[in-house]
Amino acid sequence: MRPPLSALCQATAVSIATILGTGILGLPVSLHSSGIRPFFLTFTLALFAQLAVVIATVEVLQRAHKDPQPATSDYHPLPNEDPSSAQPLPSHAPPHETAPSLHSIAHHFLPNKPLRITFNAIVVVHFVFILAAYALAGPQAFAALIPALKRAPRWALPTVFLLVNVLAVICLDRALLPSLTIATLFKAALLSSIVFVVFGRGLAIHEDVTNDWRPAALIDPFLMGTFALNGVVNIMPVTFQACLESTRAPDGTIPPLDPPFLRAYRMSTVAAIVICFILNVSWCVGILLCVPQTSHTIRSVAAASGNHDMTVLSNSIQLTLNAVNATHSDASLTQANELGQISTIPLIEVLQARGDQLDWLMALLVNIFIALSITVSFLVMSLGLKHFLDGQARDRTTSTTSMAYDSYRILQYAQHYLFVLVIAVFNPTGLFKIMEGITGLSLNVEAGLFILYMLHIGRRMNKQIPAPLSHTHVLVVLWYAGAYFGSAVLVDILFYLPHAFL
Repeated sequence: MRPPLSALCQATAVSIATILGTGILGLPVSLHSSGIRPFFLTFTLALFAQLAVVIATVEVLQRAHKDPQPATSDYHPLPNEDPSSAQPLPSHAPPHETAPSLHSIAHHFLPNKPLRITFNAIVVVHFVFILAAYALAGPQAFAALIPALKRAPRWALPTVFLLVNVLAVICLDRALLPSLTIATLFKAALLSSIVFVVFGRGLAIHEDVTNDWRPAALIDPFLMGTFALNGVVNIMPVTFQACLESTRAPDGTIPPLDPPFLRAYRMSTVAAIVICFILNVSWCVGILLCVPQTSHTIRSVAAASGNHDMTVLSNSIQLTLNAVNATHSDASLTQANELGQISTIPLIEVLQARGDQLDWLMALLVNIFIALSITVSFLVMSLGLKHFLDGQARDRTTSTTSMAYDSYRILQYAQHYLFVLVIAVFNPTGLFKIMEGITGLSLNVEAGLFILYMLHIGRRMNKQIPAPLSHTHVLVVLWYAGAYFGSAVLVDILFYLPHAFL
């Protein structure tokens, strides 16, 4: 049974909220060397890799929903057992018991305990680190909108931000999804308005764009582009469960999975990734048309240094410095990359230096977008973490109605969010640069390696499911996505993390 259109739109919006975080604001800075054409190539490769992972995850979810038997080492089918004889969980069972979570799919498809522990640890690391980043950035965004908040103690704003949002997630759970859908639509419309304004100014400024195809110039856009489209896998169990519940009959039963349901759900998630891809590319092109890749000072000095006449070189430097002092800005993407700034900072500096009448509007729109984006992303990722922790609680307690189940959940919520708060409040120097690398690495390992391995194990179990992938599609998904994310993991380990730590 196909889910209602409202449920599919909700799944698309929540997926967009997961992907379209603050990564889009940092992505153009990573193009300071490569330019737009090399980035477009690597970003297109990232798009197809993410689509392959979504296709794989949908099959893993339907196999986990259909198959009640775990693929653990203590499970051995009978010699004469028909592989297709496994029965689905009763359709009248509560949806939180039939719908798979990240924890339950690991329990189903990872054949030994060390692998399951590793997968769960990677999922927790991703959720905790990215929520800590949001808990730190969120209060800063609201303080930029409301300057009076800057007078609050350092610990107060992150604490209030985290407590309010966490209580909303715990108390309302999936009842938040309609509100998050509306907020995401507004967020996307706001970003589209910003992109439109930037494009208009970019066509007037029309900075020259230099394309660099050297491998060293491709590392940053490759990793940042992968990160900017990643993360939807962690929220797919939540949207999958919401779509399941939307098909509930008047008598309370949920019909079995069928191909129309799975095709519609898959397309809703694919649509979210494609929309985010288009917004990211449009934003990057607009920024590159407005903000120079390198500062005009450096370019003027470099051009003059090719002339052996020291007088010409001296005059060139002096003229460039005079121009900089006149405009009060020599912003560039290279400078923003060195200072760890998001792309909107050099953009606004360029507009202010040119005396643009819309610089104040751009600053206001960007601040509103950042505050809204971080809040929505925090709520969505918290829903994903809660869904994962609830799955652990169901696995470790005998009944979802028992006191032990509720006690275990509350304890897990307290432990994980306390850790998030400690990181956000103390914010050790250099931690978030390391966290960015670890978060990207954990996502690439989880989505690109573990999910594909689960798909491989699920296919070997040979269970009957409503909409299995063809053998050819499985080979394409496994080889392409595996090669892409395997490369991303290697580049992250060999190049990004050593630089972050050192």
